Amino acid sequence: MLGLIFDFLFDFFFLLPLLLKRKWEIPHGRKKLRMGKSDFDIYQEGRRYTKKAGDYLPDPHSAI
Repeated sequence: MLGLIFDFLFDFFFLLPLLLKRKWEIPHGRKKLRMGKSDFDIYQEGRRYTKKAGDYLPDPHSAI
């Protein structure tokens, strides 16, 4: 019984932070895109856009 408690505490205090650290290091899905000058003029720098799977560029009307 005591061994089970120690195993749980070990998992909680040592392994859980290592797993959560991985999520903190992910840069939240930011992508860099290469585009021509005509496409670049459509977008505003610093705004966030959503890109649908299969499309080459994000939707210009989806700015947040």
